[in-house]
Amino acid sequence: MPPLALKIIGTLFLTFGVFTLMFGILGEDFALVPWPVSLIVIAIGVFFLRQGGGVEGWNRGSRNGSRSS
Repeated sequence: MPPLALKIIGTLFLTFGVFTLMFGILGEDFALVPWPVSLIVIAIGVFFLRQGGGVEGWNRGSRNGSRSS
């Protein structure tokens, strides 16, 4: 699977996990999934992001910010 697809999938998992965990704090009525499932979804999202090269590679530059054009 291409790294960009892994980054997008990882970001979606991470966003969904944080979103459901945030609404779980408001109360059980607002939560889409229980909080342990949210933590697992966040872990899966972080795994996909790391497999895709991490968030520092989004702009296709190096870690120190210099780009090679």
